[in-house]
Amino acid sequence: RLWPAQVEVLEAFVHHRRVIVLKARQLGLTWLALAYAAWRMVHRAGYQVVAMSKREEDSKELVRRMAFILRHLPRWMIRHRRDETAGYTGPVWDSTALSVTIQHPGGEPAVLTALTASRDSGRSLTGNLLILDEWAFHPWAEEIWAATMPTVHRPTGGQVIGLSTMRTGTLFHRLWDEAVAGPNGFHPVFLPWHADPRRTRDW
Repeated sequence: RLWPAQVEVLEAFVHHRRVIVLKARQLGLTWLALAYAAWRMVHRAGYQVVAMSKREEDSKELVRRMAFILRHLPRWMIRHRRDETAGYTGPVWDSTALSVTIQHPGGEPAVLTALTASRDSGRSLTGNLLILDEWAFHPWAEEIWAATMPTVHRPTGGQVIGLSTMRTGTLFHRLWDEAVAGPNGFHPVFLPWHADPRRTRDW
């Protein structure tokens, strides 16, 4: 069950090609972005997701979370490759340390690839959805963003979701300020600490 603030963010994911989210910690936004990606991947053969985080262990955690989501979807919707599939004709998923693949019967596989934010991460990067987790803390953020521009800005370019707490003086900080001040291509969404309704003043 989503909180109202999470519903607002999810609606932004659905309706905007580029979304930048400034958030407090522990509000479930990485989970929400991955659930959104899972929805796209399960229902669209060939859908390509690139999820990028600051360290390799963080990138592996994105894959672990995606696998958790897929593992808990109804078995009539999707099954793991090792599950019993007798009489089942739907999509089947499997994962490695840094990727999740959904095989669609009669179609191209949908793939989530997790990358570490390194100087070369943006080269030849293509996909339907780019998730930049804790974007303000990515090393080489400027270089990666510049390398992805040809893909992101083409007329048929993919969707970008950037999520982060604030860190001043970063690419994320600049793009956030520009999005709030006027149109820069990103739809800004702010989630304060009390976006979690359990966080009262007493909390």
